[in-house]
Amino acid sequence: MIGSDFENTSPFVHTGFRPGWLMIKSIDNFREWVIYDNKRTPDNGVYLTANQNVVEQTDATNHDISFLSNGFKIRGGSGDINTTGESYIYMAFADQPFKFANGGTE
Repeated sequence: MIGSDFENTSPFVHTGFRPGWLMIKSIDNFREWVIYDNKRTPDNGVYLTANQNVVEQTDATNHDISFLSNGFKIRGGSGDINTTGESYIYMAFADQPFKFANGGTE
């Protein structure tokens, strides 16, 4: 799922599925492409930045994200993922994309 325009303190973004991989980017300012996943570690404060030559980073306070059964909630206050007055885009892929697929039988 690709979406945009969440811009408030601690927003919940409804995707209709539990994300397994998520990338977020501010479209208003020069910010990082921040990537989260649930495979490397269950701690959602661990992230990668796609546009930097750095290793995995940990910041459970400012980059905290919670993967929920129907979307994700941004709990951190980093400008990379959550600043009042900025708009963001995101790309999310489901943790189990075919769990409820019916194979086109309905």
